[in-house]
Amino acid sequence: MIRGYVDHYTNTGRRILSSNEIDNLNETVSLALQQMKAERGDKFSLKKVNLAELFRRTGISRKRLRMQRRTDSGSSPIGTQAGKKGNTVLTGYTVIIDNLLLKGATNSNVILERLQENGYKGGLTRVKN
Repeated sequence: MIRGYVDHYTNTGRRILSSNEIDNLNETVSLALQQMKAERGDKFSLKKVNLAELFRRTGISRKRLRMQRRTDSGSSPIGTQAGKKGNTVLTGYTVIIDNLLLKGATNSNVILERLQENGYKGGLTRVKN
């Protein structure tokens, strides 16, 4: 291990990459893909890249390359990386909640009552979260 370098792991034991490491991976992969494209010419297809060959050139595992290809191709990312949905039960009521919180309301039941007075049909759990 390099002195002063701290590895960060998730609770599943997977290593978390820093933004610099991700940038370096992207640069490395891009360079290798450019070389492969120059060698193969018209036969080169980004969707049909041989991951084993790309691994030999970059040293990046095929699993990581597969994940990167999946996220770069526009398909939805894995797990919670996909982001939040645009419309939720609270979508029209966030201004009311913000105003109540600014006035010092800390009780979710009070906030729920105020929302229900304005037509909110959801439950307490949504207000708490």
